[in-house]
Amino acid sequence: MPFSTVNPHYPPRVDRSRRSLCWAAPGVIALAASGAISLWPLDGNGVTGTALRPTYTDFGWFAYAPLAEPNPSKADLRQTGMALPEDAVHQRRRASSGLALLGVVLLSGTAYVAWRRTSR
Repeated sequence: MPFSTVNPHYPPRVDRSRRSLCWAAPGVIALAASGAISLWPLDGNGVTGTALRPTYTDFGWFAYAPLAEPNPSKADLRQTGMALPEDAVHQRRRASSGLALLGVVLLSGTAYVAWRRTSR
């Protein structure tokens, strides 16, 4: 027997909104994971801190093959396959922003579905 038939003063809209809150949980979890990824300490070569406030330090590299220039640029180093400290920070920020976007889409979709259910 549904709860609303036992207690006639309990409006069914409240029951629907509670169901929609359960669907909002993945969006909240995605936003929390985005914040956790942003604040998780970086431990890359030449970078410390978090993705929000990285601290760059000197890093060493060694080329087994001869390079075209004696002082290669960052683009030349990336072309050889070397991961730079900026790349680790950029990768972490992209993952965090992707999760944040997913969380916002899930929450807005949940809010839209809840609004459509209650407006009928």
